[in-house]
Amino acid sequence: MKKDYTSSYTDEATDTVVEVPGIILAANRHVLRTEGIVVEALLGQGEALDDYSRNLQNESVREKELKNDLLEMEIKMKKLALEILENKDQAAAQLFALLNPQPKPKDTEAEAQEKPAALVR
Repeated sequence: MKKDYTSSYTDEATDTVVEVPGIILAANRHVLRTEGIVVEALLGQGEALDDYSRNLQNESVREKELKNDLLEMEIKMKKLALEILENKDQAAAQLFALLNPQPKPKDTEAEAQEKPAALVR
């Protein structure tokens, strides 16, 4: 037999071509039961998640990282506001107010009643 001879096997179900050295005597397919997949994922090199589950897990981690980043930025803004107050820096306070606008307070019921009602057509 030639030492450099290779045989190829095509899996009809997946159209996967496998090339092996020598002559193929038999080709067997084995299906792992669910327990075997879990054991392989825990002990072996396998991964137990499909693409959707993996992406869902990645997005969950990303969401938590973004929330942590947002909290960190809010803390920095509050520290900056305290520093501006302590230094009594008017220019910095005006810039801070431009970057961090405060929400307008809602009208009280008395003020709302004093305003004329909108015309309805």
